[in-house]
Amino acid sequence: MKIYNITLALLLIFTTLSLVNCSKIPTEKIYKKPENKIPQTKKDKPAKKQSTNSIVLDTTENEALDATLFAVKWIKWKIFSENYNNGIILLKEAYVYSENRKLKRIYHWPPKDSLGQSDISGYLKKIALRDSTISFNDVAFTQENMKIIISKTSDGKMKVTAEYLIFPYMRNLELGPQLHSSMYIEDILFSKIKEYLESN
Repeated sequence: MKIYNITLALLLIFTTLSLVNCSKIPTEKIYKKPENKIPQTKKDKPAKKQSTNSIVLDTTENEALDATLFAVKWIKWKIFSENYNNGIILLKEAYVYSENRKLKRIYHWPPKDSLGQSDISGYLKKIALRDSTISFNDVAFTQENMKIIISKTSDGKMKVTAEYLIFPYMRNLELGPQLHSSMYIEDILFSKIKEYLESN
């Protein structure tokens, strides 16, 4: 019985010492990374540079005019008038339609017998911004105007501005709402102007 009591006492002492020692074991503080309350979003792709309807050139007035005339000739759009005094070039009012799947630019009302088959939806997708009020598939031809203005900036550089207007005619030959340019034609024009200046 004494041995049992001694064993029990020793066991109690050992357990107590173990608990006391365990309580003295240094515990490492765990620091939680603070939560980022701002929601993580995917990095946006850099915005595509928006085209404008003008270009500024570090060149002379005569060179800017020559380069513009070269570009107009390249896009095969006839000139109606050129006024070198005020720097305005007016292109002929043009009509664009398709005949036998070929795109045509003419300078008078298109032949009515061709308009039933005319499909310029692909052309419109390039030159114009989508308009929710009409379908490009319903457009038979366009009436287009362009005025090009060559002017001088305050710091002596030359500025070429293209004012491009697009009016769609529907298959019933009614005039639709004016379409806004996608800058496709203007970008080609400006690209050719730069090309001319770089090669001269």
